Amino acid sequence: MSDKTYVCVANIGVADAFDKKYKSTLPKLIKATTENAINRSSKLTTKAPPDKNEKGFYLEGNLNSLMKTAKGNRIVIGGKMTMQLATWPDKRIFATSNTGAKLETSESDNIDDAVEDAVKEILGDLLPKVIPVLEKEAP
Repeated sequence: MSDKTYVCVANIGVADAFDKKYKSTLPKLIKATTENAINRSSKLTTKAPPDKNEKGFYLEGNLNSLMKTAKGNRIVIGGKMTMQLATWPDKRIFATSNTGAKLETSESDNIDDAVEDAVKEILGDLLPKVIPVLEKEAP
């Protein structure tokens, strides 16, 4: 058995985005950010154990919405995300967490950067809720 408990991070989907390109670009950012946060834990790792049947956790989720709205000469980027926490390898969900965030930016700012910042803000709120639950449940 490993010193740390394995967490399999599934590809995170993007259900609804104001620009279709984010459905292919954001899952990579979300997965990498999530894996980095897990690997900073003293109890969790994303490194798969040699024994494929070793118990651990499975984390999946969805960026449910990504919206862009005009507010005068400003742009508001907002989104909502849900993550499901499950056991591994059987994938039995035992908890769900969700959150959302909005980020206001100038019309002249790079929208792609603003979208990334908004998603990182969502994850910055969500992951500190998810990781302690996994750590508490870890053997």
